[in-house]
Amino acid sequence: MKKAGLQPDHMSITGILVACSHGGLVEDGWRVFKSMKNEYGLEPRLEHYGCMVDLLGRAGLLSEAYEFVEKMPIRPNSVIWRTLLEACVNHNNLVLAKKVKKRLNKLDRYHDGDYVLLSNVRNSMRARRVNKKAGASSISVDQIIHEFISGDNSHPQSQDIRDFLDRIFESIKDTGYTPLTSNVLHDIEEEEKEHTLGYHSEKLAVAFALLSVKDTRTIRVMKNIRICCDCHSFMKHVSAKFGREIIVRDRNRFHHFINGSCSCQDYW
Repeated sequence: MKKAGLQPDHMSITGILVACSHGGLVEDGWRVFKSMKNEYGLEPRLEHYGCMVDLLGRAGLLSEAYEFVEKMPIRPNSVIWRTLLEACVNHNNLVLAKKVKKRLNKLDRYHDGDYVLLSNVRNSMRARRVNKKAGASSISVDQIIHEFISGDNSHPQSQDIRDFLDRIFESIKDTGYTPLTSNVLHDIEEEEKEHTLGYHSEKLAVAFALLSVKDTRTIRVMKNIRICCDCHSFMKHVSAKFGREIIVRDRNRFHHFINGSCSCQDYW
């Protein structure tokens, strides 16, 4: 755009900042953000500040992100605080997460996603009657759409799928897979945490695909919420163990798993 003599607007800057955020390009993101005023005479809007919080949060620069929000010339909304909250939980900084949650409570007390992120407040969810949005994944096999809900057993082949999924777990443990239970409810035992993770909707969908389709076609899964760290690790191990390409479209992006790695480079 610069070589063509085009002047970027607020929308194009937003797109660039999002790309920097998902690519882990912190320095480039800062440079672009600062250039809005310095080079192009554009006043950053709330969405640009939100992009910067996301950029810093994804990179694990949580204290820097918190300080950035505190110094914003525009009053941060619940989306910005929630972005920081998710980053805190993804990086296991529950001390800062609780601090952010207090700020968020003043703006939006009843949002279910915050309670899912801060899972150790499950009792508070019950008291306020806030319900968690269930994870759901869909997959097309032989031109028929199959939907799976986390922990659900309503599919006609549910037992076969779960039995096969259990065998998958045993097989990929040999390649180094271990359940990542850090973000599961804190007040349940480790074994139950593994059981809870084991039947996430995208795992059920992939197990069904492997059980139903024996050739090497790509497995494509659509998911309604962000893929968790454990399911992300699971997909990488399965893609390597079974020699299958897996594409998961979650709430944020496409993940293309092949030969034990993901197109997002573990940065989402």
